[in-house]
Amino acid sequence: MQRSVAPMAAPPPPVQKSNLYRQLPKRRLPWVGLVLGAAGLFFLVSAAVTPLTGRWEVRRAFPEWGRKLGDLAWMQSGRQALPNAYVVGSSTVLHHVVPAVLDAGPGGVGRGLRWYNAGVQRTAPPEAFYLAHELLDGLPEGACEVLVVDVLPVEPMAAEEVEAPRVVRTMGVEEVWRRLGLLPWEEGSMRDRCWAEARAVLRAGWNRAVGFLGPPPGRAAQEPVDARADRGFVPLRAEDFAAGRLRESRAVYLQGAEAAMAHNRAIAEDFDLRRTLPDPTVNWDCVGRVRPVLDQMQALKNRCDRAGIHVVFLFQKLWDGNGCVYFEAQKRWGDAHVVEMMGYRGQEGLFEPGDSYDDDHWMADGAEKFSAVLSGRLASVVPQARR
Repeated sequence: MQRSVAPMAAPPPPVQKSNLYRQLPKRRLPWVGLVLGAAGLFFLVSAAVTPLTGRWEVRRAFPEWGRKLGDLAWMQSGRQALPNAYVVGSSTVLHHVVPAVLDAGPGGVGRGLRWYNAGVQRTAPPEAFYLAHELLDGLPEGACEVLVVDVLPVEPMAAEEVEAPRVVRTMGVEEVWRRLGLLPWEEGSMRDRCWAEARAVLRAGWNRAVGFLGPPPGRAAQEPVDARADRGFVPLRAEDFAAGRLRESRAVYLQGAEAAMAHNRAIAEDFDLRRTLPDPTVNWDCVGRVRPVLDQMQALKNRCDRAGIHVVFLFQKLWDGNGCVYFEAQKRWGDAHVVEMMGYRGQEGLFEPGDSYDDDHWMADGAEKFSAVLSGRLASVVPQARR
């Protein structure tokens, strides 16, 4: 049988020498790449130059917090023993927590703890958690053994705050990204609020980025109170009303102190009742309020766990929204990390009208009573100090 033979393939065409040296066409960089490249270069310049201007240096941009950090640095220099337990929060820490009372109580000397009040006025989440991390960043390794964070409802950034130095100084790229992620985007009914908050955060971040283009800010109009003697605690006194400290809320309180305390007692008794209910948050609006705060609590707890720090989340009062967070946090971490002082039973002495400066703050006598009760609560959850 005769086999068929396949025809041979035609030889390839000869390679022209000119083709070997022909330049390939250049690819044009898209305009998007140019814009991103220019933006990246701008932010690099900003990051390098801004610290040199001192514009967002903490003592200029945030004098009250800068003084606290300065006090701790002064202690670290050997002038005084550095505390090993800290309370972070707003004015409800600044004016309520007396370190000397905590030291002397069962939550202090009995545990080998020396306390410091790191409270700063108007420090609600998410700023409170930012400052808690900043505090830990500034302390030597192992210096903090117990960290208490006062949990208030989230305070959204107002449009007029996007140029406030204390706000803008925090708005680096990492913090802007964190703030955007904390917004309750998953709640459809809150999308408009989320977009408004996102615009404010981005504007504050932009102000931070372009800050090096302007002159450094001047000194603060009013120097913060020097609380070094009381380890950060600032007592409220009746005469502060004349000086303007919380003046408006004090004036309202003086018009009906008994009624204000009766209202606070009713809120505290309502909390006691809720603890007995299958659904303690019934009739509360918890939409969008829990996850943003709980995420920040979890991130801080993770950091503290890695560093061997016992973190405690303190809930003082049923302000709007933080009751929703409390019950979820208590379910997740239990009594070892969640302490509340929101009820009436067991702390009836904290509702005397004469001890209060206004509806939400105690004067010095009330602060000492509060700190004594708090010390007892902490004694059951904080561990023995290592040193």
